[in-house]
Amino acid sequence: MSSLLIFGTRRDPHVTRVEEAIGAHGVRTIVLDYLRLESVCFRLDGSGSGRLEIAGREVLGPFIIWDRLKLFQGSPLYPRGDAREADWCAMEWRALCRLLAGVYRDRLYNSLESRSCLLKPYQQMVAARVGLRVPETLVSNRKRPILAFVREQERAVIKSLSAGKVQPRPDENDIPYNVFTMPVSSPRVRLADADSFRRCPHFLQQQIAKDHELRIAVVGERLFAFRIESQKYAHSRVDWRYGVGDVGFEPVEVSPQLGERLLAFMREMGLFSGSFDIIVDPEGEYWFLECNQDGQWAWLDDLVNGAIAEAFADGFRREIARFATLEAAS
Repeated sequence: MSSLLIFGTRRDPHVTRVEEAIGAHGVRTIVLDYLRLESVCFRLDGSGSGRLEIAGREVLGPFIIWDRLKLFQGSPLYPRGDAREADWCAMEWRALCRLLAGVYRDRLYNSLESRSCLLKPYQQMVAARVGLRVPETLVSNRKRPILAFVREQERAVIKSLSAGKVQPRPDENDIPYNVFTMPVSSPRVRLADADSFRRCPHFLQQQIAKDHELRIAVVGERLFAFRIESQKYAHSRVDWRYGVGDVGFEPVEVSPQLGERLLAFMREMGLFSGSFDIIVDPEGEYWFLECNQDGQWAWLDDLVNGAIAEAFADGFRREIARFATLEAAS
């Protein structure tokens, strides 16, 4: 029987949506659910051949793997309990999934190769090669080039290069938090201590004027675009995530040229799925910001009557069928 093996948990609505959509077509789903402490056994014999069992059943037949692992501190999908124990368990579950991703690398979506460099400046280089507009960028841990860059730009913003989370101070909420995009000015940089810049790299970009923004989920060759009215509220103008509960999302069509360039980016990066953040400036020009291959889309799926989950199911079914054909011919 053909199967979809999912690294993740059924507490993630993306997992349950795809599981329901693909199950309706007769494909079995196997979820390596670390929050439900699902049993797993991977054994290597003396010849180096591996055997994988999950929930007491060997994983056989044509199958592929969808990596939806979201093990981030502060996430509701993070292991619970004592912090030290939870961190250790999270590390071990990540390691197991990396191991299985390596063993079954040709069956993994998105691929291991696609994860090799997903930092925004590298993505910008790829995006520019396929014809997308990208903002000017600087990464530095020195005050002088940072100050020069900010002075050169009419407006500039500073972002997190790693997209990691910040541990709260003792007097703050105990949930780690994201660093959102923030405006930065030359007076602020000039007054800052030079040694503070040396501690880590800083990621700055030209600030692009916005009419509105687009969130575009791509699955295989299918695009699902949503207009974000980020400029409607003062607190969401620089980063719409500040107003995530206020800004609206409206399904829209994208131009054929933009669609072709986004798909070219996906091919260049070796991605099966991803969520693009695009700025549309007052002149109607499109600006690429980033593509998150693990981006959230469940709340957008409701706006298109489950079409995104169905696109995942269709794409996975095609890939499973391809493996079935290869296995039958071998």
